[in-house]
Amino acid sequence: MKLYDIHTHVGTQINNLYNEKFFPRNKNIKDLIDSYQGEIDKIVTFPMPSITENTVIPYKFENQELLYSIEKEKVFDKILPFICLHPRIKVSEQLENILNIIKNYNIYGIKFHTLDTKSYISDFFKNSEITSFCKQYNLPVLIHSANFEGYENCDNIFYYASKFPNINILVAHMMGFSKTFFERLSNYKGNNIFFDTSPFLGMCNFYNNFENKDNILDINFSNPREVLHFLYLNFPNNIIWGSDQPFENFSDDDINNYNIRNELDFLFSLEKSTINKIASENSENFLF
Repeated sequence: MKLYDIHTHVGTQINNLYNEKFFPRNKNIKDLIDSYQGEIDKIVTFPMPSITENTVIPYKFENQELLYSIEKEKVFDKILPFICLHPRIKVSEQLENILNIIKNYNIYGIKFHTLDTKSYISDFFKNSEITSFCKQYNLPVLIHSANFEGYENCDNIFYYASKFPNINILVAHMMGFSKTFFERLSNYKGNNIFFDTSPFLGMCNFYNNFENKDNILDINFSNPREVLHFLYLNFPNNIIWGSDQPFENFSDDDINNYNIRNELDFLFSLEKSTINKIASENSENFLF
């Protein structure tokens, strides 16, 4: 049994350099691997959120540097790289650049950051160049999501998942515990929608203190084990463990800090069968 972390970032978060509240995150490949102390076998990682609209070709530098860094550290056996894609700006040029990457390296999926690109899920899936590329190279798609940022739409997630049943879709961050999302997922007949738990402890604490409970699952967020049990009991084939490194800890003074050690300790406190399902079997079903 190989254990996976399905959601991590490397690089520097440039778009937070001058933010007074949230400091810019930074993580390199070696530090990422070392942080697991040998307890996780495979790590899905992608570039940090970036200032994509101010670049000549979105994500060109970030995607290339990710692969160069993995090559330099000789850790292609450990790191499963996802490349980032902006669905609205110079898509053809981005895909050409990604094709050049594929000539020399294996990539395992595409990360689509809705907030970073200020794009909707429909912007990604209505572009036939992108969907054809995903199908041709059998690439799953990991989508940044939240419950309050404005770019997510449950109807679109399920519409496009139904339209493209051969493209696996992972909805990150449990879509902010969206009640609508989980209600729709419970009735979805396909097998190509997954969600990740990243960052689980921080998310539970955040929503335990979240004032606006509209469209939030009615569960006891003060007890993360109870939350995980609910998600696993109701969605055993969809839930995938992820840490969100280096965003597993929050810098907001109103929110407790967590780190990867806390996330790993929580994961390994679960039943072995649960660990196998959410950190191995479901991960491989999404990826491969």
